[in-house]
Amino acid sequence: MRSLLTLRIRDARPEDAEAWRAIDLEGTRLEPPTTFTLPDEMSDVATRAERIRSGAAIYLVAEVDGRVVAGASAKRGERAGTRHVAEVAIAVAQERHGQGIGRALMLALEERARAAGVRKLSLGVFPENERALRLYRSLGYEEEGRQRRHFATRGVERDGLLMAKFL
Repeated sequence: MRSLLTLRIRDARPEDAEAWRAIDLEGTRLEPPTTFTLPDEMSDVATRAERIRSGAAIYLVAEVDGRVVAGASAKRGERAGTRHVAEVAIAVAQERHGQGIGRALMLALEERARAAGVRKLSLGVFPENERALRLYRSLGYEEEGRQRRHFATRGVERDGLLMAKFL
C-alpha cells in the first residue's frame, strides 16, 4: 500500500539552496543525465541563495515531510521584447520520481507565472528523458524546436528539445 505524501509547495528561501543544488547534481549523475548543466558549471550554494534572495525570478520548492525534494524556477526575459516569456527549470530528487511532485510543482509555477503577467513558459529537455516529456506534454507543452548535437555530456553530443506552453 502506498503511503500518502505530506507535500508542501512554497516559495524558496536562501537556506534551501544547498538541498536544491544537491538535487540538481543528482540529475548529472543519472544515466543518461537529465540536466543540461555540468556539475562544475552549476552555481554554488552561496550564489543560489543570493539568486533566491534577489527575487529576480520565481523560485519554488516542494517539501515532503519538511524536506526539500524538488525545486523549480521561472526566469523572465530581460529585454522588453521577451518580458512576457519565462524560462523554466525543474529538478526532482530521484527517489521522488513518479509521485506527482513534478506535476504539482509545475502547476504551482504556472499559476505564479500567470499571476506575474507571464504569457509563455519555455523549457529545454533531452529527447530521451521520456518521464519529463510525458509530464510536459500532459501539461500542454509543445515542441518548438530541436537543437541538434547541441549538448556534450560525458563526451557524447546530444540533442535538446525546446518546448513551450502559452498561458
